[in-house]
Amino acid sequence: GRRVGARSEERSEHAAAAAATHERAPRGSFFEARVLRNKPLGGNTRLLRLQLDDPGARLEYGPGTFLTIRGLSLAVDESYPFGKRLEEPFLPLQPPDRRGHFDVVVKSYPYPRGDVGRYLAGMRQGEALEVSMPRPRPHVEARLAALKPRRLGLVVAGSGMTAAVQVARLALAQGGDEAPELFIVSSDRSDHDLFYVREMERLQREFPGKLHIHRTLTRDAPAGWGCRGGEGTGRLCAEVLERHLPEPGDDVAVLVCGPDAFVHHVAGGSASANLAPPIGPEGAGGALAAVGFAPESVIVL
Repeated sequence: GRRVGARSEERSEHAAAAAATHERAPRGSFFEARVLRNKPLGGNTRLLRLQLDDPGARLEYGPGTFLTIRGLSLAVDESYPFGKRLEEPFLPLQPPDRRGHFDVVVKSYPYPRGDVGRYLAGMRQGEALEVSMPRPRPHVEARLAALKPRRLGLVVAGSGMTAAVQVARLALAQGGDEAPELFIVSSDRSDHDLFYVREMERLQREFPGKLHIHRTLTRDAPAGWGCRGGEGTGRLCAEVLERHLPEPGDDVAVLVCGPDAFVHHVAGGSASANLAPPIGPEGAGGALAAVGFAPESVIVL
């Protein structure tokens, strides 16, 4: 089957034919995708499944790869008499071998926040959206290729959990000794935000010993929370990271994804729109630095 957004080495081999099909359209171009499913995941979170024209096509992505979804909303204030053009980047996170469709996770917030999330949350089956071709994050892939981590930490908050799901699926799909051991530390406000727990637990069962998860809630912890292993409360601190991430070393890297304040607290950097450049030696800090992680081992998604 064909792939959407094929890797660069494959694009170079097929450059002459690239413009002929929408699967290999130039990076940054948009194609139409129709809603197959709009599924609630709890709280204000939904999974949006979008159909590819070719049922055999596969939307290929790497760590941190994002795509932009855009549409025209009429459910806006009167200052937009002809509707408001909305667009926002999202991380695709369907299993890497999935064909014919792709998934994104959407969070909706009350007005005046989150016009894009509310618009997408209200999409119905069969309605169309414009979607950009997948845009890779070369700095992320280059840093990971250079580090070749055998142990990979992922420190995430809020919708940053989509990055953890994306990276976990990609890394574990390598199989056998090629797959790194993963350590996920997530911070959420309440258990309603833990929208992909079942998928992560499924990956734990499928890849025993390869995936470790520690979840913390900053408020609204349900009764019995913390009685099992892998559960905590309160803001992530250096002690929690030291306890649940692998020990710093030459074969260890840590990816960080979440709101700006969270990323600054954890890694001393910025994650504006989740499209920030990597943290360089002059910019690392935060709780990860406090427990001994070198700047070159920390990557902001």
